[in-house]
Amino acid sequence: MQRIIIENFGPIQHLDLEIKDLSLFIGEQATGKSTVAKLIYFFKSLRGDLIDYLYDSTPLEGDIVDSYWNKVTKKFSSIFWGLRLHSPSFKVMYQYGEKKYILNDHERLAFLDSELGIGALPYENEFHDIFKKISSFRSQYFSQDSALATSKEYREIESEKRQKLISIEKLINDFFCDDREVIFIPDGRATIAAIPIIFSSDDDTQNRNGKSYHLDHIKKEFILRIKRISPAFKNTISEMVEEKKVFGNLLLNEEVIDLTLKKINEILKGEYKVDASGEKIYFDEYKSIRLFTASSGQQEVLWILMQTFLLLLNREKVFLVIEEPEAHLSPEAQKSVVELITLLLKENGSQILITTHSPYILTAFNNLIYAGNVGKEHPEEVGKIIPPELWIDSEQVGAYKLRGGACEDLMDHETKLIRAEELDSVSQRINEAFDAILNLELQ
Repeated sequence: MQRIIIENFGPIQHLDLEIKDLSLFIGEQATGKSTVAKLIYFFKSLRGDLIDYLYDSTPLEGDIVDSYWNKVTKKFSSIFWGLRLHSPSFKVMYQYGEKKYILNDHERLAFLDSELGIGALPYENEFHDIFKKISSFRSQYFSQDSALATSKEYREIESEKRQKLISIEKLINDFFCDDREVIFIPDGRATIAAIPIIFSSDDDTQNRNGKSYHLDHIKKEFILRIKRISPAFKNTISEMVEEKKVFGNLLLNEEVIDLTLKKINEILKGEYKVDASGEKIYFDEYKSIRLFTASSGQQEVLWILMQTFLLLLNREKVFLVIEEPEAHLSPEAQKSVVELITLLLKENGSQILITTHSPYILTAFNNLIYAGNVGKEHPEEVGKIIPPELWIDSEQVGAYKLRGGACEDLMDHETKLIRAEELDSVSQRINEAFDAILNLELQ
């Protein structure tokens, strides 16, 4: 059970919803889709922030708990700077477990028990105990000099260190009731693709003409992630798969790998590779283009594809947020993106949250949900239409429309599908207007 409750924050007046394995948010501009996605990201990322403290080898200064809260408060301000200023009396609560919540009430972060109230001692004590273990670990292993240790002593120290890391990480995962890494793929990816990864300060980067861009926390984290994983693409994804096969550590079955490569090729129309002259998309062995000269659709979708591919290849379980995956893509490509995302949902035990304006995204997901519904009774027949690897269990899905400061559940609990009238309500109204004009002409 994971849940978020929002009161009077930005465009959201009231929202209370359970976070499913697949969460889909639609709505007009400025209705709060991105706000909800970023709030969920913020609360789920607190676990990773705490693990960062475990691996931080810098000397401890001051109270480590205060340092942690100051860091996450600064992150909240970076993500929601404008909204925070215009939401002076907001309240946001995130539920991690059956009774365990964390409250952010005008930037006052505190743990909450649904029965005992704010500052519930069981959770506060458990939280502080974790920090005591982190402080002890860092003092023991990051301050001692092991240069004079024998090889045997060094191996024993490293083995003991690793066991303690695993133990403390488990405590953190248990406390936050989750063990998934959190990844946010923001909108505006075509612009980001054109920016070389050169930071001039904590929150700025420069393009190739020396122009400075201010980055919020999420975009900065996204660019840093690209910087970290892009060296993996010195080979094409096909070559990476073959290398995994040669060394016998390919974790996915052949059907899923073939489907993954097929979908990426359908969308990208080429193979991404990083060589000595930079990022390129290869159409064949001899023909390629630089990424920053590729189509806007290719630039927008590239890191959705490459990140999803790596997560699938390594069977890495994550919580993944994708803003507007449809940007600059044809309906056919949008369908393929949905199917690729579904493979990640099905194969890795990941959670995925998507904000979208596209009826094609919703319809494509609805078809896969429908296949999952009917496939329980007719697996062979449905399997000939849609591969079982792409069937979605309707119980995993939450679909919501944000409107007027509130949130509307779009799932029809009788059909177990996203309500058909919401899939493309604009087209319906356009058709109704056309029919009305046609009737006038025929009178």
